[in-house]
Amino acid sequence: MQTQENSEFQNLLRLLESTERANVELGLQIAQNYQTEFEQYFGCSLQDYSELAEFLWKYEVWNFTTPIKNIISLNLSNKQIKFLPNVLFLLSSLQNLNLRNNQLSVLPQKIEKLKQLTYLNLSKNQLTTFPKEIRNLQQLTHLNLNNNQLTTLPQEIGNLQQLTHLNLNNNQLTTLPQEIGNLQQLTHLNLYSNKLTALPQEIGNLKQLILLHLYNNQLTTLPQEIGNLQQLTYLNLSKNQLTTFSKEIGKLKQLTNLNLSENQLTTFSKEIGKLKQLTNLNLSENQLTTFPKEIRKLKQLTGLSLSYNQLINLPKEIENLQKLIHLDLYDNQINILPQEIGSLQQLTHLDLNNNRLNTLPQEIGNLQQLTGLYLNKNQLITLPQSLKSMKQCKIYVGENPSDALREFVGDWGNVFFSDIELSF
Repeated sequence: MQTQENSEFQNLLRLLESTERANVELGLQIAQNYQTEFEQYFGCSLQDYSELAEFLWKYEVWNFTTPIKNIISLNLSNKQIKFLPNVLFLLSSLQNLNLRNNQLSVLPQKIEKLKQLTYLNLSKNQLTTFPKEIRNLQQLTHLNLNNNQLTTLPQEIGNLQQLTHLNLNNNQLTTLPQEIGNLQQLTHLNLYSNKLTALPQEIGNLKQLILLHLYNNQLTTLPQEIGNLQQLTYLNLSKNQLTTFSKEIGKLKQLTNLNLSENQLTTFSKEIGKLKQLTNLNLSENQLTTFPKEIRKLKQLTGLSLSYNQLINLPKEIENLQKLIHLDLYDNQINILPQEIGSLQQLTHLDLNNNRLNTLPQEIGNLQQLTGLYLNKNQLITLPQSLKSMKQCKIYVGENPSDALREFVGDWGNVFFSDIELSF
C-alpha cells in the first residue's frame, strides 16, 4: 500500500513539474490528499505553494518549464506591484530578482530569506527606507536602488562584501554610512543626483573601484582618501560646489575620464598634469580665466571642454595635445587663437561659438580632419582663405558682422550663416 502511495506521490510531482498549467493545477488538487508528504518535500505548506503559483501566473512570469523550487531568475519589472507577498520568499534558489519600475514603498524584512541572490534590481520604485536585513544577502554582487526616495542607507549595507556594482542614483541621500568602506570588491559606484554634502573618508578603502559617479550633488570638498582609488578610470564630479581642484585627484594615475563641469573652480594645481592616461576632460561651466597650462602634459586627450568659462586666450602649448578630436571653447571671451592651433591634426570638431574673435590664424587650414567649425556669435569679417578648400568641413558663422562676411566668402560652399549653435 505504501508503495502505491509513493507511486501516486511521484505522479503528483510529475504533474507539478509539467510544462502545462492545467497539469499543475491538477497536481495541486491531488496534493490535498498528501499535504504532509507535500510539506516535507517542498518545505512549505500546500497553501503557500498554491499562493505562490497564483502570484507567478498573475504576472505571467512563470513558463512552467522550471519547477517552482528551482526558479533562479525572476523578472517582475513594470508590473505595477505595490506589495510583495510573503510567499515570494519561498523561492530559496532565486539568484536574479528584477523588481524595476513598480510601486513598492516597502521592502519586506523577509527579503533576507533569498540568500542565493546575486542580482537585485529595485530601481524606479517608491522606497524611503531599506531594511537592515539586507545584511543577510551576502552573495549579492549587483544592487540597483536608482530612482527611489531613500534618505539614508543602513550601516548593514557594509555586510555585502561581494558587491561589485552599487547604484543609488536619483535618491535623496545626504550622507553615506562609514560602513560603505567595507565593500572592497566594489568596482562601480553610482551616486549621482542625490544631496550629498560630503563623502566619508572610508571611501578610500574601495581600492577596486573603476567608476565613481557623483554628478549633481552638493559637495564642496573631497576627502584626502580619494587619492587611494588607484584603479579609478572614470570620475564624474560635475554639478557640485567645488571651488578648488583637489590635489588628491592627481594621484589617480589610471583616470581616463574626468568631469569637473558645473562647479566653481577658478584655478588648477599642477597635479592635474599627472593624469597621463586621461582621454576626456570636461571643465566647462566653471570660473576659469586662464587656460590651465598643466593640461599640455595630457598628451592622450581626445576630448577637452572648457566652454562657459572666462578664458581670453589659449596658450601656444595647446599644440602638445596632438590626439585631440573634440575641442569645446564656446561661451568664453577668447579674442585670439595661437597659430599652434593648426598642429591639432586629428581635430574633427572645434567649437568657438560666442567668443570675441575678429580674426583666425591661417594655420587653422591645416586641420584637414575637421568636419565642424563653429564660429557663431563672434566679430569676424573675414576667414582664412585656407578654409575655402576644406569641402568636408561645415563652417557656421551666424551672428557675425554678416554683410561684410557674406561679401568676403562669396560662393564658398562650406560656410553657413545660420545662427544655430551646434556643439558636441
